[in-house]
Amino acid sequence: SSMRGKKRKKKKPAASANGGCTNSSIAGRTPEDFTPNVRTANTFLRGCMVAGCLPEACQLFDKLGRQGLWRQVVPNTSTLEYMGILFAQALQVQQAKRISRRLSDDEGELTDPES
Repeated sequence: SSMRGKKRKKKKPAASANGGCTNSSIAGRTPEDFTPNVRTANTFLRGCMVAGCLPEACQLFDKLGRQGLWRQVVPNTSTLEYMGILFAQALQVQQAKRISRRLSDDEGELTDPES
């Protein structure tokens, strides 16, 4: 018999007590077990771009390289691009320009905005 025209139903994974995570290497671990990196920060900033959450993005950006778990995380070009987009979306043109200048200094190398 032919399966043409019939859709197969996909099985849904069983829900688990840890929010649906079934990977045993991750299950049961707490946020304190993980060290954030620049990809973690950039993923959060991309979410802020979609949701239009500039205040939350600024809170994180201010912590990068300076505070708590984020002290070891150095912003990269993508981080600055995301912040520039967030400022532009919020019509904060001067802040977006400041980020743009920081990106263009030294042919794309990150520089101290105060220099």
